Amino acid sequence: MPAGKDGPDGFLPYAPLDQRLDEPQGLTFTTPALKQPLPLTGPSELRFWAVTEASDMAFAGRLIDVAPDGSTRLITQGWLRASFRYVDPARSRDGAPYLPDDRQLPVTVGEDTQYRMDIWDTAYTLQPGHRLRLWLSSSDAPTHEPLPVAGRNLIFHDATHPSQLILGTRTAAPAVRCKRRKRITARVPRGLRHVHARAYGRRLRIRRHRVVVRPRARARTVAVRFRGVNRHGRHVTVRRHYRVCV
Repeated sequence: MPAGKDGPDGFLPYAPLDQRLDEPQGLTFTTPALKQPLPLTGPSELRFWAVTEASDMAFAGRLIDVAPDGSTRLITQGWLRASFRYVDPARSRDGAPYLPDDRQLPVTVGEDTQYRMDIWDTAYTLQPGHRLRLWLSSSDAPTHEPLPVAGRNLIFHDATHPSQLILGTRTAAPAVRCKRRKRITARVPRGLRHVHARAYGRRLRIRRHRVVVRPRARARTVAVRFRGVNRHGRHVTVRRHYRVCV
């Protein structure tokens, strides 16, 4: 497969980034066009209710980036086998279910069941004008072989059986403006002898076991490195960070 056309990880040799060929094999749910960037960070979770006609079933879910021109790009995906749907509550949280593989639960044909699918961690930002698409299917060939049993599925999405896509997101921290930047007076760590101090790659002058650092423009913190001999006769380095915004 040509470079740049393969999946986003080494475990998916048959997962093309463009998802338009696979979309007819599953259900798709797409958001409106985004008005601002949407950063996806860490794991995500898909909660859904389903009824199956088989004694076991496999589900595959994908998060897809839909560009304004209609082209698509795979972001990340997850898998779930119905008989291994048990979630360990002690090791799970909203958006990150933990599904151990040591407990198998029977699948009752015709019974509506809630599933929690763990979608792999990612670090991806959807740009304004793009849309986020969820693709859900029980077919993921040739990446995964089909189960020996076959059956149809009914996926619910009503008030009685609410489905949720819980995304791991992270927004940028608001910018902190400094009214002014103060000089930093750093004290030499106790117990050090023959000390040298450096900041911004320059050696500092030590007076009365203290050094004074003038912060650079636009700096919010300053790191001072002290190197000397401790009480055991060993050369050690101590790094300390100071805030300069006031």
